[in-house]
Amino acid sequence: MKASLKIEYYDGAAEFVDYEFSEDQIRILRGYCDDAWRLRTSPIFGEKAANKFTINWSQEKGLSFIGDPIDEDAWAAGMHRLRPLLLSDEPTSFYNVASLIGRQLDNGGVRAELKRLRQKFRGELMPSIMTLHNIDGKHSMEEVFDMWINAFEHHRDLEKKEFFSGFGELITDFHMRHLINAHAVEKLRAIMGLFKLIIDVCGDRVKPKGLLELEQKRRVSDPAYGGASNG
Repeated sequence: MKASLKIEYYDGAAEFVDYEFSEDQIRILRGYCDDAWRLRTSPIFGEKAANKFTINWSQEKGLSFIGDPIDEDAWAAGMHRLRPLLLSDEPTSFYNVASLIGRQLDNGGVRAELKRLRQKFRGELMPSIMTLHNIDGKHSMEEVFDMWINAFEHHRDLEKKEFFSGFGELITDFHMRHLINAHAVEKLRAIMGLFKLIIDVCGDRVKPKGLLELEQKRRVSDPAYGGASNG
């Protein structure tokens, strides 16, 4: 069934864009929202996460790290829940779902927002945490993140592991996990930005069960609470 979405711009202008999703596409969007919600509510990324990490550098002391240890079980669960949103061959991955939304909502404002979310997902909109250098040259945090994931989390790529072995005691696994976690949090923000866009468009049809239950509790406690319910 065709529907129409109102796009409002910062200058007060507005326009409507028509769109239609097939049942298969709705299943993909629902799967993405389920994966995004599971990731958002995991201990390592959820509201109770409290992983503080500071990087300092001075000419006198050089590089120093101050941070709380990351819980091993919470870390493993978070990386596992992130996996389907990263894999290019998963129809519910971030990039594939962003492309699906872009095809179905053919609008300049939507394309601009999707571009912004893709940049955020790659860490391009956050201040650069660190650039690592080795004999192969300079590597951005996005490249380092991909290598770490393939070396230690989702795969056990020996060539990728070799990249990290060269840093010795300067940057240990403790330090690297905090750096990777900070980059993953930025990916989470992009994932949840796309999540919100999908919910705004499709409403209850794609909302995770946990979100529907949370909204119901809020309605009971606060009759003024609304919540999108398109479709």
